[in-house]
Amino acid sequence: MLSAEAFLEIVHALGKADSSDPVHKNRRALRVLNNSKTMIYRIGYDPAESATEITLRDISARGCSFASKVKMESGSNFVIQFARNNQAPTGMLCMVVHCRGTSVGYRVGAEFTCSLDAKRVARATEPSDLDRIRNSILT
Repeated sequence: MLSAEAFLEIVHALGKADSSDPVHKNRRALRVLNNSKTMIYRIGYDPAESATEITLRDISARGCSFASKVKMESGSNFVIQFARNNQAPTGMLCMVVHCRGTSVGYRVGAEFTCSLDAKRVARATEPSDLDRIRNSILT
C-alpha cells in the first residue's frame, strides 16, 4: 500500500522535476510511476460494494491513475486511502476524470479534490458519511 509518507516524497520530488521533459509537457502536474495496491471507497454504494482494491499506476500532486476491475463513471467520487507509519490511515476525496476499458479491467484517471483526516477515512465505508462529505465540499 502506498504510504502517506511515500506520497509526500513523490509530491516533493515532483516540485523539483524538470517540466521540459517531453513526457510531461502537456500535463498540468508531473507524474511519478507507481505500482502499489491500496483501497478506494466509492461514494453512494453499499458498504459491501464500496470498498475496492486497486493498483496505482502513477501519481501526481493533482491526481492519480490506477487499474481497477470495476468500471467507474466519469464525475463519480471516491476516497483513496493511504497508510501511515504508526498512525491511522489518511485519505483523499477524488473525482473520476476518465475510465477506459483494458484487456484486464479498467484504467481510471482521477483528480484529488481534498484531503480527509483519519477520522473521516475510518468512516469511509459509511455511505451516508461519504455523501455528506461530498455534498459539503462540492456544493
